Amino acid sequence: MAEEKAKSTENNTSGEETKKKKKIPKVFIIIPAVLVVVLIAVTVFLFVLKPNSSKVEAEEKVVETSEIPITEIELLKFSEKFVLIYPDKEAEGIDHNIVLNISVGIHNTKETAKEVEELKVTFATKESIMRDSVETLLKTKYVDDFSEVEKIEQLKHEILEKLAGKLESDTLIDVYFNNLIVSSR
Repeated sequence: MAEEKAKSTENNTSGEETKKKKKIPKVFIIIPAVLVVVLIAVTVFLFVLKPNSSKVEAEEKVVETSEIPITEIELLKFSEKFVLIYPDKEAEGIDHNIVLNISVGIHNTKETAKEVEELKVTFATKESIMRDSVETLLKTKYVDDFSEVEKIEQLKHEILEKLAGKLESDTLIDVYFNNLIVSSR
């Protein structure tokens, strides 16, 4: 009888250990599952919702640009002209040449002075990267995109968004085209 009690006690102890072992794996399954859900939520926020909010901010900033005094605008100028050749859509053998200088306006105030100085250095040292981004964008366009004021303003806005993203700055306020020359041959 004592042996049976010992066996039943062992069985109870084994049963309790088995129950404990079954509870522990559930915790190890639940915690990683919660972490995966949180990770997915953060990823969705950063890659889906966050870019949309920056587009809205950029559009709001364009409206504010006209209200900025000219004395608070600092210019970053590309060191070389942009030279583009676009084939004519309709007439074979005719090319349209576009030559322009591009500058980027930065809102320079006492509050943004440090960031502006950092942007100047970054722009100077990374100009090739900025230039490549702008050239790549311009190569997706047609000569017609330089013929109407609305299209030019849209193009400037696209360049502004591209550069603001590269420079990771919200102090960029406008893009300026200087010496825009369009010719056909």
